[in-house]
Amino acid sequence: MALSAAACSNDSTPATPSTTTPTTTGTTTSTPAAACTYTLSATTASLGAPGGAATVTVTTASGCTWTATTSSSFITILAGTSGSGAGTVALNVAANSLSTRTATVTIAGQTLTVTQTGAGLVPGFNMFDPNWQTDTTTTCRFRGATVSSCQLASTSFTQGPNTILWYSWKVQYTYGGTPKTLTQGGTSPTFAVADICGLTPSSATGTIIPMSAQLTILDSNGNQATATSGIGTQPALQILAYTCGS
Repeated sequence: MALSAAACSNDSTPATPSTTTPTTTGTTTSTPAAACTYTLSATTASLGAPGGAATVTVTTASGCTWTATTSSSFITILAGTSGSGAGTVALNVAANSLSTRTATVTIAGQTLTVTQTGAGLVPGFNMFDPNWQTDTTTTCRFRGATVSSCQLASTSFTQGPNTILWYSWKVQYTYGGTPKTLTQGGTSPTFAVADICGLTPSSATGTIIPMSAQLTILDSNGNQATATSGIGTQPALQILAYTCGS
């Protein structure tokens, strides 16, 4: 009896290990934008007593914004209160009848210092009513049977070697239904305001009528300055109009 042998096969191939490819996330690096810098064409400005215009140029990169401001009462920003990129600020400085003064303008975070010399003139005046009061007054009385007269007297002075050469007076009020303007120009530092009693709207107890007085002085250097009643340190003035005999 023949025996047959069976061949056993165990041909097993090892599996290839699986691999995972890592995912790389890209990172973007940004360069910070350069900070805006500003340069002014000038940081100081000097003007004489007459005042006038002044301009300042702002230099900066396109897109950089800026503003111009001032708290000064005698400087006005005419153009360039704000801008983007390079630009110009236009200023106007008012006339100065007093002593030297200084103010600042802030432009693009920078300071512009404005200095203005003065004319050396300080205008002013007082009023007297010698018929009814012995001291200075703000009230002129048109009273009694004759013409009443009050006197305006200059208290103006100079702050240097310049001298006052000319006084121009102007007084306005409405009395008797008619607006009145009284003027005087010359070398006299005084001016008389005269009128009669009894015109409309006078009364037995005196009717108040507003009066405006203005004095303009001119000095030896050609400078002028003006003081007006009711403005600044000058008090407001008035008339008390009475019926005749009151």
